[in-house]
Order: sequence, then structure tokens, then C-alpha cells
Amino acid sequence: MTMLDFVLDASVTVAWCFVLALPIAVEPVARGRAFGAVYRLARTHALTPYDAACLEIALRRGVPLATIDGPLRAAADADAEGVGVFDRAD
Repeated sequence: MTMLDFVLDASVTVAWCFVLALPIAVEPVARGRAFGAVYRLARTHALTPYDAACLEIALRRGVPLATIDGPLRAAADADAEGVGVFDRAD
């Protein structure tokens, strides 16, 4: 194992520990939601299904999004869907 391999392995291990510490919950998706609200959001804002699903969860839970994706930020803007977005710290 080279020093670079060791550093990369350690970095992955540290990153994985942070991920495991997050309060991640799996959301079951009802068929009606997937073909209703998520589909509408995807079509209205030209989003991928994944981005539309993230937006739908934020709308349903009333929480802001943390994203740097331009179209998703625009869709979540107060004028569009009313979900806030976290501003990037420069």
C-alpha cells in the first residue's frame, strides 16, 4: 500500500463516519406521490426525477434545500415553490 492509498483510505473512512452520524431516514414513496407531485415538479421546472423528489420532500416537510444545482435552486426559490435554499458561504 502506497502512502497515497493509505491517505485515500483514511479519507474515505473519515467521510463514511460523518455520513453514518447523519440522521438519515429512508422515505417510502407512495405511487401516487411519485406519479403526482414529483412528476408535476419535474415537468414544471424541467428537473430530473431525483431533483423533483428532493424538492417534493422539502415542500412536504417545510425545510430548505442545501444544493448548488442551478435548476433545483431556481425551482425552490420563493417565487417558484416557496422552499428556501441555504446560501453558499463564500
